[in-house]
Amino acid sequence: MTKHLRKTTIQTIRHKDQVYETFGDYRIQKGILNLFISRFENPDYEFLIAVHEFIESYLILKKGIKIKDIDKFDKENIDHEDPGCLKSSPYHTEHILSMKIEKILAKHMEIDWDKYYNSQPK
Repeated sequence: MTKHLRKTTIQTIRHKDQVYETFGDYRIQKGILNLFISRFENPDYEFLIAVHEFIESYLILKKGIKIKDIDKFDKENIDHEDPGCLKSSPYHTEHILSMKIEKILAKHMEIDWDKYYNSQPK
């Protein structure tokens, strides 16, 4: 069961300030969902990552998946391009659904998925 979130914040940050090697991260502090998105040259990329992280975070909370378990898995699989895509990931289903929605938005925004997916933050 998902607890009520009083507020959601989205912050773009320097990539080097991420907790680990990721373009988007989420934390819950005092009922507030905080999304941390790596800064890119293209603000549309930041938007797409933020949407992905918002959807994924809500779904993992609803399912009862702990953020600490996701962090642990991601850090253990840091060499993989996208640990959430691994079937052994504790948030695999939520990650894949979020990515599908992200792809639909990218197409609607006329963003080349491959260029976006392979881009690097500032």
